Order: sequence, then structure tokens, then C-alpha cells
Amino acid sequence: DTYLQRGVKPAFQAAWKEATGQNLPVGGKAFHLDGGVGALENLPTFLFQLRVASHLDPELDIQTKDKALTGMAAPVDPSNPKDVLVAVPPAHYVTPVSDNGDWKLRLHFSEADGSGGVLGANVLLGHDVEIDVDNDRIGFAESNCDYDSLAGAEEEDQR
Repeated sequence: DTYLQRGVKPAFQAAWKEATGQNLPVGGKAFHLDGGVGALENLPTFLFQLRVASHLDPELDIQTKDKALTGMAAPVDPSNPKDVLVAVPPAHYVTPVSDNGDWKLRLHFSEADGSGGVLGANVLLGHDVEIDVDNDRIGFAESNCDYDSLAGAEEEDQR
């Protein structure tokens, strides 16, 4: 699960209400969707915008005026073009709790403002994540996370 600062809850509530017509289910409460797994298509994909700490790497002066880099915020937030966008589709932030269309949100608004938060496995799913401890950096890239096809490609390369 993912744990976000309490201060972002009102924005999530408003966005959820606008997208779904329902109140944001919080506190572990289940919500109902008719249509089974197919109903997830009616839920929004959340974009988490992660601020880039460009002071850590002077070579990070990305030229965003001439090209839009996949996963960068430039197309949606020109004032912060180096920020990274991490897309979280509905199947990653809700989980079924019954066979009759009840789901539970796997986003929690429990962390003190200013204290950061915890991006859980549900946000990281579908991404390759590189943690560079030596340089205090984390990198994200979308991935299909298909180990079998990757392993098959490696086997084929070895032949």
C-alpha cells in the first residue's frame, strides 16, 4: 500500500468525486463497482509527480524545449519540466475484497504533512526502479515487468 501526506487528501477527494461520482473511500472502507474487473476502466489513472533534485547532478540539465521525454512532467507542468511522472492505473491502487464488486483503496492519507510518504509496491508495480544510494537518487521507468519474455530473450541471446 501507499501512504501519502494528509494534506493531499482534499485534492484526491475532489479528483475522485469528479472522475467517479462517488466519495473517496477512506479509512479502509470498501466501495462498490458494478461490472467486475472491467469496471476498473472507469476509474482514473493517478499521476504522481516527483520533484527532481537537480542540484545533485549538474549534468541533469535536460533540454525539454525541443523534445518531450517520456515520463517527464514537461507536457503537463512546463514550470517543472524535469519532474518525473509515475502513472498508477486503477488495478494497482485498488484490490477486490469480495466477488460481488466490492473494492478497497490501497492509498492512505495518514502521514504528517511535511514528513514525506511511502510509495508502496502498488505504485512501483509496472516500473523499473533504480535506487542509487551513492548519489541520493531514484530513477523510474515504465516496464511491462514480464520476466518470462525477458528470460526468453536472454536465453535466445545465449544461443
